[in-house]
Formats: sequence, structure tokens, C-alpha cells
Amino acid sequence: MALQANVTLNYSAYTAGQSPAPMATVTVYNPNASAVVVTSINMLAHPFGSTAQALPMSPSVPPTGPGMTVSVPTLSSITFGPFPIVIGSAANVNSFQAVNQTSNLNPINPQGSQPPQTQVMVGALVYGSDGSANTAGEAGLLVSYYPAPPLGYQGGFLQFNGPNNLITGALAGIL
Repeated sequence: MALQANVTLNYSAYTAGQSPAPMATVTVYNPNASAVVVTSINMLAHPFGSTAQALPMSPSVPPTGPGMTVSVPTLSSITFGPFPIVIGSAANVNSFQAVNQTSNLNPINPQGSQPPQTQVMVGALVYGSDGSANTAGEAGLLVSYYPAPPLGYQGGFLQFNGPNNLITGALAGIL
């Protein structure tokens, strides 16, 4: 019989780029008649309602290395974690932001504007020494994106270094 696993998160919602990041735990149950060693856990994330599209997620490595308890006894469970889950970045959610390519200076936007909120399902694939690959139960995480103002505007990346802000600041008597 295959291992049974479930993912839990300590937050149900967070803002992209927030610190601290949500922490995940993976609980693995062994219904087998003999102990099974968890050889690897791969964390996955996808938007709610879509199983085909994966989301960019910082590599999360559950603690399964040397010195960690990885053997699941018969009819028992063990928990891996907590470990951080970082999904999305507030760095490129601004659709006005143009990033220059290095080979030519045509402006591009590698990540289009994100919807203000996305329901993300966080799951895992748990691999056992018995050769099984087990899909863990998923946990939902509401990720909010709050884009920064366009470059060259107050509060944007350049602050008063942008020509528009510098002139506005000088005319308003701020500088």
C-alpha cells in the first residue's frame, strides 16, 4: 500500500514578498505492514481549478537529509517541517515596468501583470523506499499582489531620482 500524505500551512493568505513567508508541514502516514523510508519530497503549487499550470515557487526543500527522521514506522506518521513556502514575487507585478534585455535594449516585460489575488493550491509528491510516488493532500493559500507605482513616479523604484519626480519636487519646493 502507498504512503498517505497531507500538506498544511500556517497561513491561509499572504502578500507576495511578505516576510515571514508561510510555513508548510508535510505529514506522512504509513498504512503498510513494514516501515517505509521517505526518500524525497517535491513541493508543488498551481492555481485553484488548474492542475496543469504550475506556478513559480522558490525551491522548498523539506528536511529529509542526514540526521533527520525519515523512516515512517508501521501504522504511524511523521511530520516534515516546518519549512518556508515562497510563491510569487512583488518585484515584477507592475505591468508598466520595462526590463531591458542584455542582448538588445528593447524593453520587455518578462512577467505580465498578475491578478490582484490568486488562490494557490500547495501540494507535494512524497517518494518512498517501497518505490511509491504519493500525491499529498493540498492546502490553499490566497496570494495577494500589490503592484508598485510605475517607474519614475513617487513611490516607484526610482523615487526622486526619476526626472518627473525631480522636477515635481523642485517645483513644489520639496527639494
